[in-house]
Amino acid sequence: SQKFKLFDGVFGTSDEVLGAYESGVDFEKRIAAIDQQCRKPTEIASAFDQLKLELSFEIDEAMSQTRRKLLDLLCEQNGQTLGALCEHLAMARQSVTQHLDLLEEANLVSTTRRGREKLHFINPVPLHDIYERWVRKFELQRLTLLHDLKRELERKPK
Repeated sequence: SQKFKLFDGVFGTSDEVLGAYESGVDFEKRIAAIDQQCRKPTEIASAFDQLKLELSFEIDEAMSQTRRKLLDLLCEQNGQTLGALCEHLAMARQSVTQHLDLLEEANLVSTTRRGREKLHFINPVPLHDIYERWVRKFELQRLTLLHDLKRELERKPK
């Protein structure tokens, strides 16, 4: 039991990790091996640190995909409750709440209360700032090139 509390603390909630790892069964075998082989808290911590290092890319990518999915869901229908968002994700409400909290800390999602409900809204301002700072420059250049190409093609005799 103590070891699995460490697991929660190191990786976050277990359903996020099991969903992130290619095969939940393989992951459970790795956890079981740590449970069987490690006796001291330092051994346990070291084994989980190694496992976390080995799987960090897959875990980070899965968590990023979850946050992108939440933003997409809010883009489709703004002002959703936690329950409505959870219907589209195969994870515990607590895990979805953690993702939403991160998005709120990043100022990408804002919330408001309506009675007992907490509604989640996508915050377009930081996304627009990114667009203005980075995307618009490339878009303008690409459109200018396309315009120039069109003019050049129209000039050439057929």
